[in-house]
Amino acid sequence: MSTRRIMVLGATGKTGTQIVRQALELGHDVAALVRDPARLAINDPKLKVVTGDVLDAASVERGLAGGYDAVISALGVFHREPRTELSRGTANVIRAMQQHGIRRLVVVSSLGAGDSKGQGSLLARILQSFLLKHVLADKDRQEEAIKASG
Repeated sequence: MSTRRIMVLGATGKTGTQIVRQALELGHDVAALVRDPARLAINDPKLKVVTGDVLDAASVERGLAGGYDAVISALGVFHREPRTELSRGTANVIRAMQQHGIRRLVVVSSLGAGDSKGQGSLLARILQSFLLKHVLADKDRQEEAIKASG
């Protein structure tokens, strides 16, 4: 397997941390765009920490200027009110990727979003309908932006 240059978003969360660790173990050069570098508890010579925020288009553009082969997004939020952090952040990422010619985007989404809406156990569907309703609505917008991006 050849070495890839990968940018990871959401790298300080549980899933993002595992993605960074596994990519490094596979020998890839990894960059992590994070708001607070102190929250990233991984120290590796092949890891580049980039301070930025996906909601700030300029910092995303600067962060992706390093010539990456792929972007992996493990962005996650939990809220009970309608919000748009995931879809707005993903729109910024897509624009920066297009500007820098990066063609591969992998996004960790969620059961209950997009094509998986209404799937899962009864308990999962109840949680999707009530507790996660607004998060999943934003995940739906996020997935639509990705589909429309080409």
